[in-house]
Amino acid sequence: MTAGTMRIIGLLVLILAGCVATCGAATIKEWPEVIQEGDSIYVEISDLGAGQVFTTRIDNAVIDLDGRQTFEFRQNNFTMPFTLRGGGIKVEVSRAKWATLNISYPDGSTSVTRADPPGSRIVIQKNTTIPKGTYGYIAVGGEAEDGEREVTISLELNGTTDTAAARALMDFTISGIPEGSIPIRAITDAQECLQTTVWVVRPISTPITSSSGGRSSSHAAPTVEESETPTPTNAQGDNPTDAQGDLPIVVWSTDRQMFIVFPPGVTVTDASGERIDPASEIILQPLSGDDIPGFFPEGMEVYKQNVYRCIPQDVRISTPITATFPLTEDDWDAVTTKGLVMEYDDEFDGWKELQVESDPATRSVRARVDQIGTIGLFLPEVSPEVSPEPEVPQVPPLVVPAVILLFIILAVLYLLLTRKR
Repeated sequence: MTAGTMRIIGLLVLILAGCVATCGAATIKEWPEVIQEGDSIYVEISDLGAGQVFTTRIDNAVIDLDGRQTFEFRQNNFTMPFTLRGGGIKVEVSRAKWATLNISYPDGSTSVTRADPPGSRIVIQKNTTIPKGTYGYIAVGGEAEDGEREVTISLELNGTTDTAAARALMDFTISGIPEGSIPIRAITDAQECLQTTVWVVRPISTPITSSSGGRSSSHAAPTVEESETPTPTNAQGDNPTDAQGDLPIVVWSTDRQMFIVFPPGVTVTDASGERIDPASEIILQPLSGDDIPGFFPEGMEVYKQNVYRCIPQDVRISTPITATFPLTEDDWDAVTTKGLVMEYDDEFDGWKELQVESDPATRSVRARVDQIGTIGLFLPEVSPEVSPEPEVPQVPPLVVPAVILLFIILAVLYLLLTRKR
C-alpha cells in the first residue's frame, strides 16, 4: 500500500469521524410553550454523551416589580437527571442594589450567596458540582434599585457530564413571574441545541372595567363603546364552550403593551371548529426581527416592536373584535397623526391597513378586526438626516495648466544655471 493511498484512507477516516460526531450530537426539546405560574416545565435531553460540556440557561427573564422594591424568582422542585462536574451555578441580575442565590440541594442542605457590587449588574458565580437529584429550589432574590419597575435575571447551570444519557428529563416549576416570558437555552460542547421561550399567562383575563395596565400608570382605564358597556358581573358564562356572556372580555398581550376586546356574545373557535374560552386560551405573543411575517408597505416600519401574534393560530370569531394600543404621552402625537394599525394577510403574504380610531380620553388607538391573526402598529420610516457636504472651492480651469507651465520654466532655468557653473 503506497503512502498516497494511506493518506487518502486517513483523510476518509477523519471525515467519517467528523460525520459521526455531528450526527451523534445531543438533541434537546422543551414543552409546553405556554404555562401558568406553578405549572411544570419539561426539558428532554437525548443522546448526551459522557464528558460533554452541558449548559442550561434561563436567559434575561424580566421580573415586573409591580410596585415592590424586592423580588424573588424560583425554580421549584428542580429535577437534575445527571451530575455536572467542574462547573457551577451562575446568576446575573440587572438594575438591582443586591442579590442572593439560594439553593436547597437534593441531600437537604442549603446555601445562600449574596452579592452587592457597586455597579448595576450583579454576577454571582458559585463553582460547585451539580449533583443528580431533586432540588427543593434554586432561587434568585434581592432588592431593585430605586425607581426601577422591573429587574432582569439570568440563571445558568453548567459543567461536564459524568455519565452518558440516552434520554434524560429535566423538570421544574417557576414562581416570581406571574405573567411574561422565560427565554430558555441549552448548549452542549459550545453548540446551541435549544433556544426557546416559555410564555407565562395569568389564569384569567381582567374584565374591561378593571384598572388599566399597559405602558404607563398614567393611562386611564380602557373603555368599550357604549353598545358594549355591561354591568360588571362575571366575565363569561359558566360553560366556556358557550358563546361569551354579558361582559366583554379583555386579553392583554404578554408584554402588557396592547389588548383585544371580545364583545359580549361573541363565539370563538379554534382551527378545528371547537369553541374555546378567549379569557384563558388565547395568548397575544409579541414578535420581533425575523419572526415578523411578510413584507411591510413601502416606507413603513414597525413602531417600537408593536407586532403581536395570536396563539393558537387560525382562531375564528363570530363578530369583529377591537385591538387597542395604549400610548404614552410622548407617543401620542406621532402615532395619531401618522400611525397605522395593520393586520397580516396570509393569503397575499402582506400587510393591509385597518381603519383606526383614536381616543384622547384613554390616550390609545384602536382598530376593528374580523379575525385574530397577526396585528401591528406602524409608522413611516424616519430617514436619517444627511449632513450637507462642505462646499469645495472651485479652481478656475486655467490655474492648473499655468502652475504646471511655471514649474517647467523654473526647472529649465535651474538646469541652465547649473550647466553654466
